[in-house]
Amino acid sequence: MKKFLLFAALVVAAIMPSAAQFRFGAEAGLNLSHEIGHNPLKPGFSIGATGEYNFTNHWALQTSLSLSSQPTKSEINWGTIDTGEMHKETVEYTPYYLSIPLRATYSFNASQDIRLSVGFGPQIGVGLFGKTSIIDNGKEDAKASYTDIFNSNSPGCYSNNRFQYGFNARIGA
Repeated sequence: MKKFLLFAALVVAAIMPSAAQFRFGAEAGLNLSHEIGHNPLKPGFSIGATGEYNFTNHWALQTSLSLSSQPTKSEINWGTIDTGEMHKETVEYTPYYLSIPLRATYSFNASQDIRLSVGFGPQIGVGLFGKTSIIDNGKEDAKASYTDIFNSNSPGCYSNNRFQYGFNARIGA
């Protein structure tokens, strides 16, 4: 029993200095996303838990596990040659992803009371759920909604990839 207590005390003593370098927290943020082209930015959200390992007073490695919405809106013009009738479809996607970013972060004091940080790095995510709304020519009666947007059986081009990868940037105060 004495050996076990001595071993436990040594493990705690070894962990304590590195525990001061590791911090946990919560984060919430704003996502701005759009489809390729001239489509407008749409706001979304991100909320989750974060962890940070400090290498020095200025450099750290951050990661988080967050739920994020990444809405987009696009307008598609198409027509038929036979009738010459033009259609304008407005498509709104709102996918929700479980995201895991990994960021190298640099922090500095902007003033005595304010510390700023800037971070960059890769991000992966998996699609959980979402919704697509399609309005044809602005007619409310020509509206369709789909809730399983990650299903390969979704109509035409209105299905999203379940897995995502990309680049992540963060600015914090």
